[in-house]
Amino acid sequence: MKKFIAVLLCFAVIFAFAACTKNEPDTTTEPTGRPGDMVTDANGDVVTVTDFALVLDENGEPQLDANGNVMTTVGNAVATYPPAEGETLPPLTKAPTVAAGNTIKSENAKWPAHEFMSKLPKLRDNIDKTTYVTTDKGQIATVYVNELSYADYLAYIETCKKAGFVQKNAGTAIPEKPEAGKSYIYYTVANGLYITMTYYTDEYPYRNCDLYISVADYDLLDGVGSVAD
Repeated sequence: MKKFIAVLLCFAVIFAFAACTKNEPDTTTEPTGRPGDMVTDANGDVVTVTDFALVLDENGEPQLDANGNVMTTVGNAVATYPPAEGETLPPLTKAPTVAAGNTIKSENAKWPAHEFMSKLPKLRDNIDKTTYVTTDKGQIATVYVNELSYADYLAYIETCKKAGFVQKNAGTAIPEKPEAGKSYIYYTVANGLYITMTYYTDEYPYRNCDLYISVADYDLLDGVGSVAD
């Protein structure tokens, strides 16, 4: 009987310990903002994430490559806090109060000097922000440019073409004149680099600069979608 009571006590202690452990809040993964709110960093800058979008034709239908696969491209999206399990996002009742225009604060950065980017023509010496990371697959650099006209964007595209960086059909059509509310993506693969150059004409919060450039020495779309040459 004593042995049986001792076993029961052991189970009771284990159960109590497990219950206490289970009830302890997990502060490492709990979001700190309301669902749907934009994520900002310590400096108050809007956090953006790499996003993959379908490439659409003139009729708004997904484009297919030569093999019949749906084509995707890389874009830049504003990060927002997700809803908790069972929670729904509140409806958007009014437009954002932040003025339209560039939202990335200039860090007075210089054009990246990484060796793997040396084949890409320099847009200009002074840019607003740049990031650089290495992954298990390769290197990625991003460049943010404020106060760049669409004409300058077209001129830079021509410079890149002369260096071998010709637009692939995974990008969007680049017209001579932009349409308000649109973004234009020039996608190119050459000299071992995979590059997207996205020009934004749309307003906050769907833009954070005039020109966003992503440069990688590996295919960011590998395993996500196909990009036809």
